[in-house]
Amino acid sequence: MTAFWEFSVTRYAWPGVETAALDLQDRQGFDVNIALWCVWLAAQGRAPGPALEKAVEIAHAWTGRITGPVRKLRLRFKGEADAGPVYKAMLAAELEAERLLQERLAKLLPETGVTEAAPRPAAQDGLMAYATLINKAGDFDAFLSAVFPAGKTV
Repeated sequence: MTAFWEFSVTRYAWPGVETAALDLQDRQGFDVNIALWCVWLAAQGRAPGPALEKAVEIAHAWTGRITGPVRKLRLRFKGEADAGPVYKAMLAAELEAERLLQERLAKLLPETGVTEAAPRPAAQDGLMAYATLINKAGDFDAFLSAVFPAGKTV
């Protein structure tokens, strides 16, 4: 397991992170793995910098070919009588696909830049650069508040 995956699993379990992340994904159309990557980098004093475009390309291709189809198939089984085991197996496959994508994104660490900004503003800068790159307006406030809650250290 990579440090990025461990970071993501830990943060995702924090109150409000899952809801905010799914809002980014389902309502706003952002890739949660890229959003978490920006947060992970910021927590280490890093910024996506020149690696952002490559990260988005990797994530888009992986999600289009692997994670997206697995997610769609999993959702077909949600709520179906007697399909619980299949749903759980598909969820496990989806999570493994997410982990493999995060391994690929973590390998871009040497290509990222350094930032002097505090983690939350650095993450916001990375998320805004991501939004600009994919030509979307993003509302990252709820996500940033969840992954950087007041009173918790990074």
